[in-house]
Amino acid sequence: MLIQTLQMPKPPKNKELWNSAQPANYLGLSKNKLMYSVACKKTFPKPRNVGDSLNSTIYRWLAGEVMSWAEAHKIQQKL
Repeated sequence: MLIQTLQMPKPPKNKELWNSAQPANYLGLSKNKLMYSVACKKTFPKPRNVGDSLNSTIYRWLAGEVMSWAEAHKIQQKL
């Protein structure tokens, strides 16, 4: 089982699902700034709820959508 998991190919970078820290880091923001000033904008990509039940909300953003949004809004990635 572990060997099969390790042998599985990783998804392309733009297909990864990011938690709130990853788009914040990509945009050079704190998680709070992302959540309260950027993610709430209508133009920012909508997160997906990957929670395992009705009572569990676990939001993830598609990396490629965040990258495209940053490019469209001329936001340079902070390295």
